Amino acid sequence: MAERAGYGSVKVGAAFFAWLSATGMGIIRTALLAAAGTAVTTTRSTASASAHNRERRD
Repeated sequence: MAERAGYGSVKVGAAFFAWLSATGMGIIRTALLAAAGTAVTTTRSTASASAHNRERRD
């Protein structure tokens, strides 16, 4: 009991907002990684199609 009196109790509001911001950051990070992966894939497929079209013209 002496420790609880010294440190106080759990702040539910602070814990909720900490969880909320951690979850939000995880979602943002996942979205950025997905966007980067899509951009790389699109760039590679576009470059591949351009090379294929150049070969057909020659």
